[in-house]
Amino acid sequence: MKKQKFSDYYLGFDIGTNSVGWCVTDLDYNVLRFNKKDMWGSRLFDEAKTAAERRVQRNSRRRLKRRKWRLNLLEEIFSNEILKIDNNFFRRLKESSLWLEDKSSREKFALFNDESYKDYDFYKQYPTIFHLRDELVKNPEKKDIRLIYLALHSIFKSRGHFLFEGQNLKEIKNFETLYNNLITFLEDNGINKSIDKDNIEKLEKIICDSGKGLKDKEKEFKEIFNSDKQLVAIFKLSVGSSVSLNDLFDTDEYKKGEVEKEKISFREQIYEDDKPIYYSILGEKIELLDIAKSFYDFMVLNNILSDSNYISEAKVKLYEEHKKDLKNLKYIIRKYNKENYDKLFKDKNENNYPAYIGLNKEKGKKEVVEKSKLKIDDLIKVIKGYLPKSERIEEKDKAIFNEILNKIELKTILPKQRISDNGTLPYQIHEAELEKILENQSKYYDFLNYEENGVSTKDKLLKTFKFRIPYYVGPLNSYHKDKGGNSWIVRKEEGKILPWNFEQKVDIEKSAEEFIKRMTNKCTYLNGEDVIPKDSFLYSEYIILNELNKIQVNDEFLNEENKRKVIDELFKENKKVSEKKFKEYLLVNQIANGTIELKGVKDSFNSNYISYIRFKDIFGEKLNLDIYKEISEKSILWKCLYGDDKKIFEKKIKNEYGDILTKDEIKKINTFKFNNWGRLSEKLLTGIEFINLETGECYSSVMEALRRTNFNLMELLSSKFTLQENIDNENKEISEFSYRDLVEESYVSPSLKRAILQTLKIYEEIRKITGRAPKKVFIEMARGGDESMKNKKIPARQEQLKKLYDSCGNDIANFSIDIKEMKSSLSLYDNNSLRQKKLYLYYLQFGKCMYTGREIDLDRLLQNNDTYDIDHIYPRSKVIKDDSFDNLVLVLKNENAEKSNEYPVKKEIQEKMKSFWRFLKEKNFISDEKYKRLTGKDDFELRGFMARQLVNVRQTTKEVGKILQQIEPEIKIVYSKAEIASSFREMFDFIKIRELNDTHHAKDAYLNIVAGNVYNTKFTEKPYRYLQEIKENYDVKKIYSYDIKNAWDKENSLEIVKKNMEKNTVNITRFIKEEKGQLFDLNPIKKGETSNEIISIKPKLYNGKEEKLNEKYGYYKSLNPAYFLYVEHKEKNKRIKSFERVNLVDVNNIKDEKSLIKYLIENKKLVEPRVIKKVYKRQVILINDYPYSIVALDSNKLMDFENLKPLFLENKYEKILKNVIKFLEDNQGKSEENYKFIYLKKKDRYEKNETLESVKDRYNLEFNEMYGKFLEKLDSKDYKNYINNKKYQDLLDVKEKFIKLNLFDKAFTLRSFLDLFNRKTMADFSKVGLTKYLGKIQKISSNVLSKNELHLLEESVTGLFVKKIKL
Repeated sequence: MKKQKFSDYYLGFDIGTNSVGWCVTDLDYNVLRFNKKDMWGSRLFDEAKTAAERRVQRNSRRRLKRRKWRLNLLEEIFSNEILKIDNNFFRRLKESSLWLEDKSSREKFALFNDESYKDYDFYKQYPTIFHLRDELVKNPEKKDIRLIYLALHSIFKSRGHFLFEGQNLKEIKNFETLYNNLITFLEDNGINKSIDKDNIEKLEKIICDSGKGLKDKEKEFKEIFNSDKQLVAIFKLSVGSSVSLNDLFDTDEYKKGEVEKEKISFREQIYEDDKPIYYSILGEKIELLDIAKSFYDFMVLNNILSDSNYISEAKVKLYEEHKKDLKNLKYIIRKYNKENYDKLFKDKNENNYPAYIGLNKEKGKKEVVEKSKLKIDDLIKVIKGYLPKSERIEEKDKAIFNEILNKIELKTILPKQRISDNGTLPYQIHEAELEKILENQSKYYDFLNYEENGVSTKDKLLKTFKFRIPYYVGPLNSYHKDKGGNSWIVRKEEGKILPWNFEQKVDIEKSAEEFIKRMTNKCTYLNGEDVIPKDSFLYSEYIILNELNKIQVNDEFLNEENKRKVIDELFKENKKVSEKKFKEYLLVNQIANGTIELKGVKDSFNSNYISYIRFKDIFGEKLNLDIYKEISEKSILWKCLYGDDKKIFEKKIKNEYGDILTKDEIKKINTFKFNNWGRLSEKLLTGIEFINLETGECYSSVMEALRRTNFNLMELLSSKFTLQENIDNENKEISEFSYRDLVEESYVSPSLKRAILQTLKIYEEIRKITGRAPKKVFIEMARGGDESMKNKKIPARQEQLKKLYDSCGNDIANFSIDIKEMKSSLSLYDNNSLRQKKLYLYYLQFGKCMYTGREIDLDRLLQNNDTYDIDHIYPRSKVIKDDSFDNLVLVLKNENAEKSNEYPVKKEIQEKMKSFWRFLKEKNFISDEKYKRLTGKDDFELRGFMARQLVNVRQTTKEVGKILQQIEPEIKIVYSKAEIASSFREMFDFIKIRELNDTHHAKDAYLNIVAGNVYNTKFTEKPYRYLQEIKENYDVKKIYSYDIKNAWDKENSLEIVKKNMEKNTVNITRFIKEEKGQLFDLNPIKKGETSNEIISIKPKLYNGKEEKLNEKYGYYKSLNPAYFLYVEHKEKNKRIKSFERVNLVDVNNIKDEKSLIKYLIENKKLVEPRVIKKVYKRQVILINDYPYSIVALDSNKLMDFENLKPLFLENKYEKILKNVIKFLEDNQGKSEENYKFIYLKKKDRYEKNETLESVKDRYNLEFNEMYGKFLEKLDSKDYKNYINNKKYQDLLDVKEKFIKLNLFDKAFTLRSFLDLFNRKTMADFSKVGLTKYLGKIQKISSNVLSKNELHLLEESVTGLFVKKIKL
């Protein structure tokens, strides 16, 4: 067969986080054909998840594994000595979880089985492990070696946190250190608080006073800090109160409903679990929460230890206290409320004492309470309900009763030994006990003093207890290192690594450097270049200049000399530079005179030079010397590299600069915390020369250009300069990579990496089919995958406006605004109503026309009338679609007509309104950008904005182009803008309904080619130069009304586009693969249940029969499938076919066909099985020629399916459906009289406006028609073989009911009807009296299914190659 030949072609991509649309056209925009198919498609896949979830599981596994390793070393050390007196001791311990009949020794007791000493003797002597530890600490007499082992086992197992690693107990208990950390944080962040040092002792006393309640403590904090809201909030949080983030940071940006968590309490939540959420809200400001947590931990530590020297002593006291409280409480309840005694102390499943401790006694036997344990606050409420009135208490019982009441008040009644606060104990607390026990017992046991290679057994135990593998050393097994595995350790010598020989065997510094090479991000622009620390002097100066260059002082930029002075005299002297401080500096230094108007800064600068100031505090004037600058830069780098490991940092700095720095200087530098990386490399900032094409000026580097000019980095990367071109040349020189490596190295989120890989696979297949590279590739990428955006919620408009109104002050008097009236009027509208642009603008403008200052009639505005208009400041004819609030104003219609399509705004309007606009800017009702647009003097700024719109491309989009250019260096990439394709759709009425089907991805890719090429050709590759040189009065709205050579033929192009957009030939394919990940539900279920869909738990030392293990030891359920099999096998002397599921848990046992057959025989109980085909989840399977995919198959061989046939509608019905979806969105929760409608536009000025009644009638008519259309589709030949075709009659029968519904319920039912046609297959028809789950294709028998005609489709990534396999 003759191979198809291809001429020049365009390739378009529309890349999202879970889809890639693609399209191939000729140079006239006809979609090309190949293999009897049109060459366009939508590739669908699940959005890739970040590794966070897996990382948590992996960290837990690693932690438990390392704990086990520690305990094994402990056992090895004690083994010989214990076996001398009890050779079954360790076996009993290990078999303690087994039933007696399953134990090899058949010994009933788990710990002690001596003639005169059994387990019950041990528990009588030592009710808790802390009693044993306390005895061994205090009593220097010789003790049974097994008791020593058990005490040490407890210490090794839960050894506390390592946040204060390297510090001794005395330092940890030092309140002043924590206090100084807080002061440093406040100073570094420009939070000026005068805190008296004399208050340290007072504060420590208040924080640690367990006799005071939270309210009393708060009162005392207010007295100390003169009711300073922020300081009081910090210390309230430190003692366990619930505090709002707004109070903590003295702001109002963290509102309920706008952020995921707006409050915090260390007492009520586990901070470590919630820390990622707070980090997504606060970013680096989370340091304040960490400092408050260190105060809280200090308080808890003091309260737990109380007046005890050791933790076990404190815990024994708690035990005795609990015992005494329980005795007193039982005495009072038994005497004064006997009828409820059992309810409080014995009953099952009650909110009572057994539920609090998690144990119940029945017939002398202890039973675990299944219900989750009751919290102390809840128990106190229960106890209060059972306590008698105080007047009933006899005199002799009053002391006991009052003690109970007092403890209830302080919440110290019935204290527990095991509490979540134990996690706040540092390892040094347990280490102190370990040292004391070893000191006491080493007098009697020689093996503890035995030395090997200069290390005694006692030291081995202490080193093992404290040992942690530094994160930068990573996995110790280097076997996979050279095979691309996850290992980077550098060894000094071979041999087994143990805690006491770690430094001898491992080269810690080199391992750390290897780790950093792996972990450091690469430069955003230069491939393969490492980024530099965010706090380095170079990066700090770049950030400052990038911001400073766009600051305007009285409409003028700062010159080079003034910028240098501002940096040297302002930024290098102040940790935070406020707007006020900046203005004062400009006046004092005569850089500006009189009234100063600033543009580009609000409240304060975002950039700072904190790192410089910190080193200046240590080195003083010496910092002007190059060697000290080098030391500072290197210190910042090492701090980023080695994290919080002060030991390795100290070693490194002493090796390099020990002869220059004093001990005190090293110590001070080591207290600094720098751990954030920038996004640019040193080479990008200092190592690339480039030229300004307009002036011919040459710059030796980006930093030189930033210092000499007023451009920022984005402008330097524009087509005015050769910087981007020079960067591209640098990147071309990088050696060949596989494209997977290139994607892995790229600066994008995991969710976009999957999308980019799929894009490259499509490109590769198109390249093979056509045999040549495309003439141009058009790329448009969704904004997805930005984790920081996911947790941000859109501010609630009503609250936002109220806040703005409250901040207006007296200035409002100058503009005759009745603020009270505005506020009361605003309260009538909820946030949903304020989503209307005109209403929101009305309140942002104080109800005034933005061009005349005249009052706007709110009633007339809300009616469908011709009095007012929303105007675009930059006219729609001059820029690509910009509907942001920075470009919108509400005005009188005749003013807008007068303004016409010109820019700038008329001079007389500017002069009249400028003071009002300035007031709005200063009070944050409009942004600096909006003010700049309103007050612009000529259209130079507008043309610059248009050029930026065309040139500025988000970095993630550039990454795709960068990778494609490395694969195909000569390829021409055009970055399409979503706005261009979107305005093209609007202009020519191409409707897009995401909910209808998945073809819109491919059609967007097609429009990216069409609109992208028109703009790319019209405005050339250098839009800055083009837009400044052309004298014509261009109009982007008319761009398609003229011929553009090689891009648009006004006679024919639109017809070609319309013809293609009407096609329903898009190839929709899905990314399918063998499932991986979690094997089953990770929560173990207690003994019971038998089924082949569970995994029985088998204890390690169990040697009995495998069956019915779940009935003894429990099991896991909800097994996840890896893939399915279509199998032929024998049943009752007949050969039948069925689908079988292979679970993830079994995959590793299936190595080849032989093991697969064995698996089917043994696990699935099949007779003479023969595998016909492997089937993946969501792979296309045709049942009687209708496309579905399998989504689930249970143990009874019942299957769930998705529908894969896309629904297509004519243009008329697409419009109605779009209206249905919009109506549903706009009217959620509204009553009928408040429904929001979209009125028809008048064809000419003589046509009457549509009335409310006529719009309602039209909606009703259209919605009824839509229902009829859906019925018609379901009954058509396209859906003849669809399983849900059987529902047609039921849905026809309820049509009359549908017609009688209100509009909202109709819209809801139609949206549900659509679900019947998409993958979901299930629709909610409850509004017309049918089920909520109509149409769900589930629980279909595999055996019944196999009687139908079945085919499996194997598709290439584009869907242009398809193999149909008969099953």
